[in-house]
Amino acid sequence: MDLGLFLGRFHPLVVHLPIGFILLAFIFQWLSGYDRFSHLKKSVGLILFFGALSAIIAVGFGFLISGDKGYDDSTLFWHRLLGILVTIISIILWIIEAGYIRISRWASNGLYLASVLFISLTGHLGGSLTHGEGYLIQYAPEFVKNIFDGGNTENDFMANLPDHPDSVVIYHDIIHPIIQTKCMPCHTSSQKKGGLDLTTYATLKEGGESGAAIVSGKPLESELFSRITLPVNHAKFMPLKETPLDFTEVSLIQWWIESGGSDSAKMSDYQMTEQIAGLLMRDFKFDVTPKPYYEVTTVDPVDEELLSKLLSSGIKAKPLSAKNNYLDVSLSPDTEFFTTEHLNLLMELKDQVTWLDLNGKIKDPQLLSNLGAFSNLTRLNIGNNSLTDKDISSLSSLLHLESLNLYGTNITNLSVEIFSEIKSLKRLYTWQTEVSSDAIARVEAKRPELEVINGFQ
Repeated sequence: MDLGLFLGRFHPLVVHLPIGFILLAFIFQWLSGYDRFSHLKKSVGLILFFGALSAIIAVGFGFLISGDKGYDDSTLFWHRLLGILVTIISIILWIIEAGYIRISRWASNGLYLASVLFISLTGHLGGSLTHGEGYLIQYAPEFVKNIFDGGNTENDFMANLPDHPDSVVIYHDIIHPIIQTKCMPCHTSSQKKGGLDLTTYATLKEGGESGAAIVSGKPLESELFSRITLPVNHAKFMPLKETPLDFTEVSLIQWWIESGGSDSAKMSDYQMTEQIAGLLMRDFKFDVTPKPYYEVTTVDPVDEELLSKLLSSGIKAKPLSAKNNYLDVSLSPDTEFFTTEHLNLLMELKDQVTWLDLNGKIKDPQLLSNLGAFSNLTRLNIGNNSLTDKDISSLSSLLHLESLNLYGTNITNLSVEIFSEIKSLKRLYTWQTEVSSDAIARVEAKRPELEVINGFQ
């Protein structure tokens, strides 16, 4: 038992008494200057007596609680100094009102104004010590917040997330902003409640007096998760002074810790559960569904003259979107085969071609060796052509390929094994080929997210 801290924690209760008495004395002193309220002057001395007495008690309790850990030394110093000055001024004012010393009315009014000013500053610093910086303006109108914090909207973290899940760093973009809003008012480098500083990932990993804040992969052994999931009326429940974390915030922290609690892992590095995906969509309208490569990248627009030249040569090129300038390319029905001339024209816009349909149009397989240069190709249909494993081997360099149609070709298990190594590939069509069901089963076991579509399935 620590009797000093026990009594010291009555300081927030006791400190309101001198504030009320001194402010009341100031009001009565000011009103007594008018003939109509001159009778109030008789009460000022008695009010100041109780104000000075309660101020002395409050300062005493304040010294006791200042021994508690976690307070910012600089803020505590000024709060303590101003509290002592308020007490001294209230004693001097009582002595003056009691008639023991006499000073000019102007000097007396100056002391009253100083007492009110120092009470305001002391109260502000006390609020910062207890509730953290920014407590007074936390729920203020936006124009007030803009005046004091420059329009900082860092807590509205989901509004500033990157559009694509692959760009979201879980700790930096999601977890830290939650901690900053709900936990950091009491756990900063200058105010380490329980010896815990949550300002940076490094200090978070250091933990506090109660143990490790996070244990990778083990939420139930992590003090951070344990404290925010205790019953609200539990003595160790956190946060004490802020709004408790809601279900979504708790779930995100649990998911982050279970996934390893890294400070650098991106959303795409973690296994996204249906629950987390649903919560992100429901509460923040953030869609974690992986987007095609052509939706998250852009290329330069295509010259209209070149498009006209393509059309006249028997190539159809349709834009996928006005936002990204990518093209869906195929041969017109009356064009019999894909030729060297076609290839040379397409090479001029190899960055813009993302869908390419050459179904039944390849007579010379050697032309396929140049398609490896089409680095932004995401959908390729080369079905119904007499192609072998060797003919299409160069296509394995297409790192953004998402759909590959090899229907009606002469490929074997070798091609399936090779193309399954392309991490971006999501669909592989192998109808009427030499690919065996055993090979497909091996690929699906290795890459469950890759859909191999075959006629015998």
